Amino acid sequence: ITGTTLPEHPIDGLDISPLLFQNEAKTPHEFYLYYWGQQLHAIRAGDWKLHFPHDYRTLSGPAGRDGIPGKYANAHTQLALYNLKDDLAEEHNVLTDHPDVVTRLTNLADHARQQLGDSQLNIKGNQNRAAGRLP
Repeated sequence: ITGTTLPEHPIDGLDISPLLFQNEAKTPHEFYLYYWGQQLHAIRAGDWKLHFPHDYRTLSGPAGRDGIPGKYANAHTQLALYNLKDDLAEEHNVLTDHPDVVTRLTNLADHARQQLGDSQLNIKGNQNRAAGRLP
């Protein structure tokens, strides 16, 4: 897009410019990882999204008003699978109906954890580097 040459070192991304310029473009990524900090919370591939067990904060009452924040509570999610094509709001866990999908997404996530780490599982990751630093 910028007309410049790519760096010689490996880059950890794919060209998503068709998503910006073409109406019917598809993502070049096989899957998408949902990290919160250094914890892998979920993975999405196609219509499927698999949540891994984790804690999170959630709004527990009315939203804030006049500069005063609303109340939050801590919550926990278990392993859960959603078909986003049929259930965009992630209301119906179909984990037990699709063990093959769970296995495939878990394997992809395990491979990603080995590369990027997952602090919740105490996995360091073998391809981590300091921000702004080359390998």
